[in-house]
Amino acid sequence: MTSILVVTTLAAAVMAGEPAKKAAPAAKPAATAPAKRTAPKTAPKTVPKAAPLAVPKPPPDDFATALAGVKDKNPMARRKACDEFARLRDPRGVAPLLTLLSDENGFVRSAAVDALGLLRSPEAIAPVTKRLKEDADAQVRQQAAIALAYLGAQQAEDALIAALEDSSGGVRYAALRTLGSLRSQKSAPRLITLLKDADAGTRRAAAGALAQVRPPEALDALQAALKDEDASVRREAVRAIGNFSGDAVKPALLEALKDADPLVKIDAANALNRFNDPAGEKAVVGLLSHEDAATRGRAAGVLGSIATKDVGLEALVKAAAAEKDDTIKRQIEFAAQQARARLGIPEPEKK
Repeated sequence: MTSILVVTTLAAAVMAGEPAKKAAPAAKPAATAPAKRTAPKTAPKTVPKAAPLAVPKPPPDDFATALAGVKDKNPMARRKACDEFARLRDPRGVAPLLTLLSDENGFVRSAAVDALGLLRSPEAIAPVTKRLKEDADAQVRQQAAIALAYLGAQQAEDALIAALEDSSGGVRYAALRTLGSLRSQKSAPRLITLLKDADAGTRRAAAGALAQVRPPEALDALQAALKDEDASVRREAVRAIGNFSGDAVKPALLEALKDADPLVKIDAANALNRFNDPAGEKAVVGLLSHEDAATRGRAAGVLGSIATKDVGLEALVKAAAAEKDDTIKRQIEFAAQQARARLGIPEPEKK
């Protein structure tokens, strides 16, 4: 009955011209809040404590290590300690090194002397001089003679002159070199006599020492040494004469340009250049075609300093073009560049 009534009423309303009323929408069901999900209860995690950071060890103390080595029973360890003191250049090393000068092992004493020379302590001069005079080991005496040069030990002149009579050639040679470096005028008479020693090495070293000492009374003996049978002695004599001043030395140098040894010629030309004398240029130019490559290179090096435009420079250009050895070729080309720069001649344009 109800449904029929509703239809009739609606029909009547339509027929009467009334707008039909929309039926109210059905009520939405009430929204229900979603159920909250709860995480399952678990025991809290325990984070392990980090281990404390390790503190880095400080770097080893090199000086302390060397100091400990001084008392080591192994002589090699004691010698290594000497080398370490020398490397460190620490003045604190002088005292322990002085104790090692009386070590029972000759290698240790030699290393201690060497280290004291490198440390350049005036305190070491007297004990090192004593090693030169008294040590039974020739190697220690030789090292002492060398160390006295580093120490600048003028007060050791007498001991060094006495060492020129040592039974060891190595000691004599070291003493000669040190007397030269000290420019010992006191040793000049003995150095002059050694220019006639039977040993060529001693004669050469004596000439080298005189080149540094430069006593005027040695000039005649050095000029006589230009006739020595050993070429190395003649070379050293030429260099020594070139260190003297005055026109009195020029005749000997001009004579040396005729020497059969090419290096004597080169050294003579170089020495003459110090006197602004170009006489050696032609002699050296002839050596640019020498069979020995090293000699050609040495000749070029000297010409870089003494070449004139029309002689030396022209010869260098031709020699560079003809040279087959790449290393020597570069040396000759460099010498030509030096000569041009000295003469104020611009470099040629590259083709």
